[in-house]
Amino acid sequence: MSIQRKFTNFHNAIKLSREDDKYRDAREKDESILAALKAAFKEAGYPVIDTFIQGSLRTATTIKHPKNDFDIDRALVIDS
Repeated sequence: MSIQRKFTNFHNAIKLSREDDKYRDAREKDESILAALKAAFKEAGYPVIDTFIQGSLRTATTIKHPKNDFDIDRALVIDS
């Protein structure tokens, strides 16, 4: 087996794509948390005017860790 083939196999084993259940589960949790954060900030008088994903999820470089979950880095822009 060539080095390139070994790398491709390794990459395919660790990459996390939008089709993965773990990805979908994480996005659902993120949306739930985001809704709660927006409500809390609004109630405190700081409405969220924008949000965006950052980090490995944004750059499509997220990998599957064999034991741990991955995190989603999200920025909130609030109106003060």
